[in-house]
Amino acid sequence: MRKHPEWLSHFSQLASLDNDVWRQVAREALCITLPAGEMVFREGENCSKFLLVIEGSVRVQKLSEGGREIVLYRVEEGQSCVLTTACMLGGQPYNAEAITETQVKAVALPNLTFQRALHGSQGFREFVFGAYAERVTSLLMLIDAIAFGRIEQRLATHLLSNIDLHGELLLTHQELARDLAPPGR
Repeated sequence: MRKHPEWLSHFSQLASLDNDVWRQVAREALCITLPAGEMVFREGENCSKFLLVIEGSVRVQKLSEGGREIVLYRVEEGQSCVLTTACMLGGQPYNAEAITETQVKAVALPNLTFQRALHGSQGFREFVFGAYAERVTSLLMLIDAIAFGRIEQRLATHLLSNIDLHGELLLTHQELARDLAPPGR
């Protein structure tokens, strides 16, 4: 049995893949580290790499013309960015931005390497489209909550999900507003 690159231990579904195309792609993957507060991509930029987050958190957000922000989702350990997937599949530029919230360790697959893996490894394709489907579902739930949910209920749920073991809130007022704000307001 061949030894897999260490980073694969963070992605159990990918670690079990065993075909020639995937083994080559996994060896070509670049391990990168990004500091907190680093812009990962900007709206309008072309997508050049597919990131798999090993450690840390990346916030994907949309800015209104007036400068207001809404968090679409976060990409954390073991995840990839659905917007990046959409951009790579459709050959379109980003329509949002992403910023590291913490130091992030990730694996980067350049676009051509991603395309080779997508076409040459059924298991990688299943991983990509499974993550895509999961994130689209969560985005639809976010739209539903913003459009139809009561703000009091959304606030309570968000507060409870962001307290530590000592009952202290881990968010600032600005972060809370950004996370709960409807787009365009």
